[in-house]
Amino acid sequence: MGWKSTADWEAWCARRSQRIARRGLVLEGEVEQILQAMQAAGTIQSFTHHQKFSSADCDGKDFTVRKEINGTIVDRSFGVTIAQKSKNRAEFLHDGTPQFWLPIGTKPETIRRKIEALFLA
Repeated sequence: MGWKSTADWEAWCARRSQRIARRGLVLEGEVEQILQAMQAAGTIQSFTHHQKFSSADCDGKDFTVRKEINGTIVDRSFGVTIAQKSKNRAEFLHDGTPQFWLPIGTKPETIRRKIEALFLA
């Protein structure tokens, strides 16, 4: 399939970008559901899903999770993405904030394991 013009190519890129962005927001919703289940099970104490373009979100923190460890409340923040390139860019820009690359089809158990691993260090 060839592109008839640069404008066709740019329009295709824009549509693809929007599709991927929508899928990324769906991923955040899936992670939020997993965190709700973890909270209901008592695995974590609470969590915050930071709003898009908030200061925390701009710092690479999509979620902040709170857990009680040895009587002390510990907070851990992390970001999620479906694209390896976005993960690499976010790790470069937001050093110290873990970024989870969760490709489409990642199992909920894998996501849970990554979240629980934040509190092991």
